[in-house]
Amino acid sequence: MECYVHSEAHETDKEVVYTLLAGATIGGTARHVVAKHDSTKDGNVAWQELCCLFDGESRLLTTAKRLREKLQTTCPYAASNSDRHLDSFLEMYRDLESHGGHMSEPEAIGLFLDNIHDPDYYSWKMAIKLHKLSLDEHVLQFRERADDINATQTNRKRLRQHIRRLA
Repeated sequence: MECYVHSEAHETDKEVVYTLLAGATIGGTARHVVAKHDSTKDGNVAWQELCCLFDGESRLLTTAKRLREKLQTTCPYAASNSDRHLDSFLEMYRDLESHGGHMSEPEAIGLFLDNIHDPDYYSWKMAIKLHKLSLDEHVLQFRERADDINATQTNRKRLRQHIRRLA
């Protein structure tokens, strides 16, 4: 459908493609793009506009902006499932990179560390900011710290239960 000469030589093909696109977009968010060509039934132009809508530069920029905003609000907490938050952060960061979001690794590291609001991590955060580690190394350190904190919290809980039984 990219070749204009081919589409001019095959008017029927243009109408068939238009009909397929019109049927596929009924009730969808891209119906307005195909509907602009209802009078001409030009499937070639409708297809090119759909490609621009879904694969164009503005779509990539919008996706990158949305991912960047999500990254800024992803906060791992030890009390909840820290691995889930961490995996979510990393997935969004990798998606942002693949969509041309242009977030440098030092910026991602700063965002990652700044979004940790659990008081159990404050001293760790201050110490880790002094090290020049990669994002993956910071993540590994966070996972190790989370394991330590979870073990400590479990031990405290067991100790409290034991003291209650003795009392």
